[in-house]
Amino acid sequence: MIAAQGLTLGAVGLQSAGKVLYGTFIPGVSAAVFILASFALTAAVFLLGARLRAPRTGRRAMVMMNVWTAVTFLGFFYALQHLPPATVGALDIGASLLAGVLLVRLRRGPGLCPRRALACAGIVGGCAILAAAEMQRAAPGGEVLLAGLALFACLMVGVASALVATLSKALATQGWRPGDILAHRFYLTIAAAVLWLAAGGQDATVTPGELSVMLAIGSVAVLLPMLLLQLAIQRADAVTVLICMAAQPMLSFALSMLSPAYDWSTLTLAGVLVVTAALLLDIRARRAAPGLPAAR
Repeated sequence: MIAAQGLTLGAVGLQSAGKVLYGTFIPGVSAAVFILASFALTAAVFLLGARLRAPRTGRRAMVMMNVWTAVTFLGFFYALQHLPPATVGALDIGASLLAGVLLVRLRRGPGLCPRRALACAGIVGGCAILAAAEMQRAAPGGEVLLAGLALFACLMVGVASALVATLSKALATQGWRPGDILAHRFYLTIAAAVLWLAAGGQDATVTPGELSVMLAIGSVAVLLPMLLLQLAIQRADAVTVLICMAAQPMLSFALSMLSPAYDWSTLTLAGVLVVTAALLLDIRARRAAPGLPAAR
């Protein structure tokens, strides 16, 4: 169990650092170029690990996994271009939990335990504080629309993450190992990045130095965290993974304060603290009433 916690915390730390590195060192590189480079690298590594093979069952579920994975990461990196890492992390995880609760209720019928209902209310309140903070930040520069679109993208990322977790569980019951899933879930994400570039509006030119930095950050933000999470999930239960994942918004906030690209915001800190407290409250409720899918 200690090894699983270490692996999960390592993944969370790398994801948090990757968000800050992305906004600090390659803010001028288009999201489409970064997604194409980092996910092509990740897919290639896991495809080689799977020896280019895939189970014969569950192909339809894998197609949907590709769809929601594309929504998850395209929305995630778009949001990172306009919002602080801590805000993206908190909204992502909070929306994912709310969507997971809704999915479980649709399958099992209405009704929430008081602790989980309070956690959901806290997440909604924390997300409202974060949204207000970003709108306040965007107003002087006339970027309210961009901030609003980025906030909506975060919410879509959370919903898509919950659906990805549900599909992962379905694929596991059909014989897909974690390595198989990671080898074949990024096809549409890569294709969407190519189409995004082809559609224009994104500068596809990068220098060799920028490409090297992109691949290094892609390894930190995408490849290594997914590998560590895969190893952790094989060794731990979903609650253990979620406890460690709940640290991501606060860790992202702390790391972002070390970067000159981000400014201190008391309102953002307040929103992150509320969401984190609500997540921890829900984890306690989950121990008594398990059933939600784990985070992506």
